[in-house]
This record gives sequence, structure tokens and C-alpha cells, in this order.
Amino acid sequence: MGACEFSNFYIGKKTPQEAFNQLSDQARSEYGSDPYNGTISTTDLTSITELPSGMSPQKYLKAYAEEVDKRECWCVELKRSYLLTAKKRHPEVKGKKGIRAYIFFGLASM
Repeated sequence: MGACEFSNFYIGKKTPQEAFNQLSDQARSEYGSDPYNGTISTTDLTSITELPSGMSPQKYLKAYAEEVDKRECWCVELKRSYLLTAKKRHPEVKGKKGIRAYIFFGLASM
């Protein structure tokens, strides 16, 4: 079987593990529970890190995408200006406290 790259974005109040579980549940709802459906639901959350200062999310994903093994999902938490930008793009979180934003990426089985 092969693998495909994926990335998912989350913004809200959940922890990384809770957000991962929510995104996995959504993927199973949309694509079924086939262990080779090519979505986040076929992976395990193996790494949680904060976006390094001075590095954009795009550069981070490009730099580390090849280090992720099949069936792994890595989470990078957005901070500082990237978190502010994410909040501006999602009016549903306007005025709410405790908002966090994550990008989940990895290799899903297909």
C-alpha cells in the first residue's frame, strides 16, 4: 500500500490531542473507517511542537515533511503573529479567550 501527504488545520480551545481526535472523527465520518482512506484518521499523533520563532508554517512543513513516517501525524502549534493571522481569518473565534491553532500533517495510508 502507498501513502499520501495530508495537512489539516484546527482553531479552537482544544488541546492538540483533543483537536487530533476531532479531526480524525470528522475524517472517519466523511471517508469511512477504512484503514487506507488516506486521511488523518489512519495516523497516530506522534509529535507536538511549537512553531519556531522566525519560521513560517509553510517553511516548517516543507522542512520537516520528509521526516514524518507513514501513519504518523505531527502537530505544530501556531504562536505569535501566525496565531493572530489565523484568528483574523476565522471570525467565529473573535473575542474568545484561550484560542489555539494547530497544523497537523503527515503521511496517511492509502
